Amino acid sequence: MNTTHEILKSFWGHDSFRVNQEEIINQVLQQKDVLALLATGGGKSICYQVPALMMDGICVVVSPLIALMEDQVNHLNQRGIQAAVLSSALSKREVDILLDNARFGKLKFLYISPERIQNRLFQERFKRMNVSFIAIDEAHCISEWGHDFRPSYRQIKTLRELQPKISVAAFTATATTETISDIQEQLGFSTPNVMNSTFYRPNIAYNIRKSENKLSDIINHIQLHEGTGIVYCRTRKEVKQIAQYLQESGIRTTFYHGGLTHSERAAKQHAWSTGKERVMVCTNAFGMGIDKSDVRFVLHFNIPETIESYYQEAGRAGRDGNSAFATLFYENEDITELDIQIDKKIPNADFLKLIYRNIGNHLQLAYGSGDEEVFDFNLLAFCDKYETELIETYNALQILQSSNLILLSDGFNETSKIQITADKSTLYNEQVRSKEVNAIVQFLLRTQMGIFERMVAIEEAKIAKHTGLSKKIIKNVLRSLDQKEILIYSEKKNGQSLQYLTPRLQENNLSIDWKLLNSRRKQIKTKWEHFKDVIFTKNCIQNAYLSYFGEHKDSDCGICNNCKKNSNQSIDLKSVIKHELNQSFSKKDRISINEFLIQIGNLDKRVVTDILRNLQEVNLVHFDDSGQYLIRP
Repeated sequence: MNTTHEILKSFWGHDSFRVNQEEIINQVLQQKDVLALLATGGGKSICYQVPALMMDGICVVVSPLIALMEDQVNHLNQRGIQAAVLSSALSKREVDILLDNARFGKLKFLYISPERIQNRLFQERFKRMNVSFIAIDEAHCISEWGHDFRPSYRQIKTLRELQPKISVAAFTATATTETISDIQEQLGFSTPNVMNSTFYRPNIAYNIRKSENKLSDIINHIQLHEGTGIVYCRTRKEVKQIAQYLQESGIRTTFYHGGLTHSERAAKQHAWSTGKERVMVCTNAFGMGIDKSDVRFVLHFNIPETIESYYQEAGRAGRDGNSAFATLFYENEDITELDIQIDKKIPNADFLKLIYRNIGNHLQLAYGSGDEEVFDFNLLAFCDKYETELIETYNALQILQSSNLILLSDGFNETSKIQITADKSTLYNEQVRSKEVNAIVQFLLRTQMGIFERMVAIEEAKIAKHTGLSKKIIKNVLRSLDQKEILIYSEKKNGQSLQYLTPRLQENNLSIDWKLLNSRRKQIKTKWEHFKDVIFTKNCIQNAYLSYFGEHKDSDCGICNNCKKNSNQSIDLKSVIKHELNQSFSKKDRISINEFLIQIGNLDKRVVTDILRNLQEVNLVHFDDSGQYLIRP
């Protein structure tokens, strides 16, 4: 058997492990239940992928994000490791073949969503699999104290009941003491076993700045600081608008959100990762599994709902250990808006029952029918038809999904997929019968490694470009080969789809844990109140985060804007401003007041302006005619 270091070098090219990785891997190899807390960028996947390659059998990985699972599988396949995702996009035939591959040893990793655990077919096949251990990503989702609680995660215990001897390795980047305790209880740990690293990031300056113009402040920040960065926004519309604004300001910028095609997302991520584009403007769909260590700044245009979410996103800065900035900009309206959104995060029972009834009526389903059926579903049209608010309706759908009543998938994130199931002789006979089939198959065999072993992503437009055939002909040929069972062709779906996971129920019989839902509503509000405490604190910002996670330091970080402000207040403020002016004017003859305020820290704008006016009277600085810029005297 190869050693852990040999596996790491052979498949990942690294000579050594990061902090805590080797200790966690040894716990997994000893088949102990373990909960590992690793900061964002700490290399969680290595901690279960390395031991899985050393152990007999298949590692079943539970993860909440289909995009992240697909990225992980693609990376493993590129390294010659057999892995696959069991997603809702697969047909029953595709699922059947994939589970057979998992059962008979053709896969080393099987990634599944937590919702899949309750599927009867999966449970039957799982009982017969040779499972090495279960890895659980984003383990905080299992706890009602976690920031992204998903009730379906609590079904993981079912897997342990089906195979009692297998161990569990759970991973998360953020968890409070309550969450840590709850995770171990929900997973049935025989003995508490937590591998915890510090949440302290001494190289990151965490800044929270009240702003009068967030766009202008973001531009100033990017122009003032060197290196690659990320700007997080809440909506796709904001992502596009801010990206365009940065581009028009001369900043090399691209953007990323869940509505892009697979190829678009891959191209934009590659352009940013390789430095072709300097700034990535994105929703929180971007970041999971991104391995870029030299991010110098992470800026937030909107406030996340929890400290955990912000800490994870901000933690994508400075993974190389060098100085970095994590800055959250906010306006008073942002606080008020989020107060309202938090109130609507968990709709009440009457609204949930209304939405469930409306879905059934919209799809013209009789009570007791619809089990396992998939329907096209346009959320916007649904909201217009029944005159319900989009966000509140979407939240209701998420709760119905987390209660294992429906499954809502966003087709925009999917690509077409193919697997050749016929033997080579049968495939060759099809090729000699048709020039079109031959051209398509030849291209697929040249470009798609592993097409006989697993489903691989394809783009019909790329096949058309290289074969000279139209997309219509290519789709018709692939559909025909699918019908002949030469291959499996899972065609990309446009728009959204909704799947019933149970027959349609009477609204008063919905299998929703109302008590848990009420508890969750209180938890969400409490978490938001904790974050507001951090936003408005006048003390060290990093220490406020650490305290929330149950970690305490004797000294302040010294580099957040609050620490700088408190330090400046203890010395002559006029001297500080004079010094910073000299620093600025040594580089250029003109600087905007907003840029100067960012440079000197989060000081009261009125106080600083008054001091600058006094300095102007003694000819140490001048304002331009607009009053927006400082000019060298």
